Amino acid sequence: MPSATGKKALLLGAGFVCEPTIQALSEAGVQVTVGCRTLNAAQSLAGKYSNTTAISLDVANEANKLDAAVGQADIIVSLIPYIHHATVVKAAIAHSKPVVTTSFISPALWELDAPAKSAGVTVLNEIGLNPGIDHLYAVKTIDEVHRAGGKINAFTSYCGALPAPENSDNPLRHKFSWSPRGGLLALLNSAQWYRDGKVTSVDGRDLMASATPQRIFPGFNLVGYPNRDSVGLRKSYAIPEAQTVFRGTLRYAGFPEVIQALVGIGYFSQDRIAALAADAGRELTWAQLTAQLLGLPASASAEEVQGAVARKCLGFIAGKEEELDRVLSGLRWIGLFDEDRLVDERDTPLDTLCAVLERRMAYQPGERDMIILQHVFDIENADRSTERRTSTLVEYGDPVGPGSRSAMAKLVGLPCAVGVLAVLEGRIQGTGMLAPWTNAEIAGLLREELKARFQIELKESITNPSKSTLSSPTTTMNTSKPNPLFTIPIASTGGTFTCTNPTSAEQDQTIYILTFTSPKDNRLTPTFIDAFLLALDIIEHRYPKGVVITTSGIPKFYSNGLDLDLALSTEGFTEKWLWKLFRRLLTYPMPTIALLNGHAFAGGLMLTMYHDYRIQNPSRGYLCINELEFGVPLESPMMSVFREKLAPTAFRDLVLEAKRFGGPTASLEAGLVDGFGGLEEAVRFVKDRGLQTKAATGIYGMMKEEMWRHSLGILDGHAENVAWRERVEEKKEGEGEMARRRIEAWEKERKVGAKL
Repeated sequence: MPSATGKKALLLGAGFVCEPTIQALSEAGVQVTVGCRTLNAAQSLAGKYSNTTAISLDVANEANKLDAAVGQADIIVSLIPYIHHATVVKAAIAHSKPVVTTSFISPALWELDAPAKSAGVTVLNEIGLNPGIDHLYAVKTIDEVHRAGGKINAFTSYCGALPAPENSDNPLRHKFSWSPRGGLLALLNSAQWYRDGKVTSVDGRDLMASATPQRIFPGFNLVGYPNRDSVGLRKSYAIPEAQTVFRGTLRYAGFPEVIQALVGIGYFSQDRIAALAADAGRELTWAQLTAQLLGLPASASAEEVQGAVARKCLGFIAGKEEELDRVLSGLRWIGLFDEDRLVDERDTPLDTLCAVLERRMAYQPGERDMIILQHVFDIENADRSTERRTSTLVEYGDPVGPGSRSAMAKLVGLPCAVGVLAVLEGRIQGTGMLAPWTNAEIAGLLREELKARFQIELKESITNPSKSTLSSPTTTMNTSKPNPLFTIPIASTGGTFTCTNPTSAEQDQTIYILTFTSPKDNRLTPTFIDAFLLALDIIEHRYPKGVVITTSGIPKFYSNGLDLDLALSTEGFTEKWLWKLFRRLLTYPMPTIALLNGHAFAGGLMLTMYHDYRIQNPSRGYLCINELEFGVPLESPMMSVFREKLAPTAFRDLVLEAKRFGGPTASLEAGLVDGFGGLEEAVRFVKDRGLQTKAATGIYGMMKEEMWRHSLGILDGHAENVAWRERVEEKKEGEGEMARRRIEAWEKERKVGAKL
């Protein structure tokens, strides 16, 4: 095998990820030439290591100089922005020299695949962190599973470049090692991925709103959001069987809301503004700039500007006062409401914002960064048993100081060096556009080399393995059950309300399953309702917007209605508890679904009707309003929701006949339910209708308030309802007295006629 010692590498770039590559190549005996358009930057790197020299080289504008430098090298390492890689590769093809990059293979590079193969040139790409290390371990697990006859049902991957927890001390809970402009613009990228076999997407404007909690480690308060296009991974990784393929980005909780506020104000705009031009001729304060972006007059006070921002933020954090205060505090920390501090004019709002964030959010001496990378594979083995495998990396950088190296620099630069050495030593000999995912042998070689040389590896584990059933596949969900999000006790019965997600898969993190278990049949008592209301409050104010599915942990009953004796003996039960719960559900700012596992009688059925949707067990349970049978009249709020949601004939049959509706068709035909099934069908119902994102704009509850205005008026008008009932009863009593008199007169006339 050829040795890399004495070989010549032309390394293009002088960014922070270059130094680990340069050091590793120098220590391996490679003669490195660092080329950068700024000679001082190249010299500052080259001067630290033996066998290393520096040249001034502007790839975009000095074609002849690039051609000469490529001709003198044995390999080219392109660590400059990806838009210049095609220029470098063309020069390399002309001289039959291999190239290594850490970037994704762009369309421009794919166009050079055939010419590179014809010239016998190796172009190894995507060998950094993400892409790079992520490929090495994704390919490993997928190859192992396929070789054993299994299949990948779901692949989910998250990666985040973060400050170490002790240094996440600003309102965005984030820091930058370089100019933040590119990173901020990436927050406006649209994304798409496979979810349950279908392509799902989110527009860039809604990317931050799609962030969900990620429980990779209990000690880290993380959220994740989709990262660009994951659809192509199904083909790249050769997993056509995978129903879910998702790649996401990690940040600390709180980051998305501040970004949403900045976008909402207009600070991500790349439009040139005259007032921000260097020759504008007048000074502009931050408060004035914020006011201008909001369409307020320049004379608006800081309080007025802050008030306008608060109203803007209510669109995505409505009802969360603590979160609103935190976001506003973060914007004050950036300085957006300052009436004394002048902006540093940079032509556009985005560039002006970047200038201040680059100063305020830079790593300080003694601080360090952190990288988290995790793959999750949901696997079905050849014997139909299932398991979940994870591959996880957590890497901390050195505290900032002389000679320190960040985690990001190490995890991009060192894999790159391993790739360069493998090509120089002839261990990678394929031609054209290569990447770790194009060949399992390449991935294995680079993975083992990275582990042996630099002790960089992902820790692999297997969770929730199931025994083989050796039976026909059933309609069960292929992902593991997550731990409860929270549990609330029901003191009077020893029962509980427990909130979970349907699975631990990323796409299910905003579906909240609220299961109540209050022996023996989930009666609507004050303590039950108090727990129900608290659970709804927690979901709304402590978790991202999504969908709430309520169901029962008692197989026979969803709910058997009121405890009538307790309701009659509890002063103010209806207005203080029952109407309050009905109103909360009717106006809840997220979609609600009642999953009816068993009987829903009387008040239990009323409870379901105040949800937005209902899914009924097709083989167990009846829906019935049976007050007629035991002589308890229905009050106005008990009737109103049926009147608004059902056809008149169904309303009549339900109330005046106490008809029982069961599955699989009667309830649907009557309009009482929207479908049949269990939890899996309810989750599919949510996804088919796209309900998880319906509350994202913050007006879902308002729309429902207008939609059900009549029923809300009846719920809120308890005293008027009581007074109306008293008037009706008084009128009936008077009419009854008059009727009795008419009857008595008629009977008297009959007797007289009979005598005659």
